[in-house]
Amino acid sequence: MDLVDQQIKPGLIKLKWSSKGILEKFVFDCRKICNEMFSKLKMFKSNTEKIDQKCQEISSKILVKLDKKKAVELDKFERDQKEHRENILKQLKTIFEDIRRILCETYEPFISQSKDIQSVWR
Repeated sequence: MDLVDQQIKPGLIKLKWSSKGILEKFVFDCRKICNEMFSKLKMFKSNTEKIDQKCQEISSKILVKLDKKKAVELDKFERDQKEHRENILKQLKTIFEDIRRILCETYEPFISQSKDIQSVWR
């Protein structure tokens, strides 16, 4: 928001409606900055939704595999559970890496912003 505030401030203080050439440039520049900010916010919202979906995916993972219709020996059950856990672990690692990638992508436009924005981000 600092960039938007910096861009608009001169128009609120110095410019008059009678300033023809300067006024059009001011409005053009403000619209450009606001459009860039809107794009960043849209990306932020979209990425937040993607992360929410990934979290839902994590919460839907079943950590124990049971087949109620057949009896199995303990050794086979333990092997099946170990295999299932390894499979789920791979899936969770993939999801975690996706979340990390999305977070980095989301943070990218905010890297060079002010300390206030950095603190809100954290």
